[in-house]
Amino acid sequence: MKSRWQSKPPNSGAHSEFYKYAEIGWTPEKSKRFLTNVHLGMFHTDARQQVGVPETYGATLSANHTFDNQLMIFGRLGWSNGGGALARRAVNAGLMWRPGTYDDLLGIAATVADLTTPGLPNQTTLEAFYRLDLARQSGADGRRAIPEKSRIKLERPAGLGTETEGQSLMNAG
Repeated sequence: MKSRWQSKPPNSGAHSEFYKYAEIGWTPEKSKRFLTNVHLGMFHTDARQQVGVPETYGATLSANHTFDNQLMIFGRLGWSNGGGALARRAVNAGLMWRPGTYDDLLGIAATVADLTTPGLPNQTTLEAFYRLDLARQSGADGRRAIPEKSRIKLERPAGLGTETEGQSLMNAG
């Protein structure tokens, strides 16, 4: 079985298919780069000749703003030439809210898309989620601590001797 990324003989009519994406963004300050920003992205997908899908290209514009580190509003616009994309145009907007604890998150969003499949009407999607954080934070650096109950306890095998002897055996190797 050949990988689709494997090089093919020249002039064989077969070629690799790639998805290319470039994005540039802006944020008012480094500390807010994940919470308040604007991004412009552009994409291109090669034609998939074996399945009859033409080349596709398009652009996206997305923005979000966070108020008091608790409420984020966001919006996205998307456009494509049709081709192999799912939609020619799409608009998405929503909000996310942190209800007290830092990593719990409640979100809602709506999307309207002009589909590329002939005969299908515009698609409207509503979504909602709640993310419950089960791990506690270790500190200001944001790294997660492993809860005490999930730590692995290593025990010395029976007959190994005293703890000092066990440490010497481990250090001898």
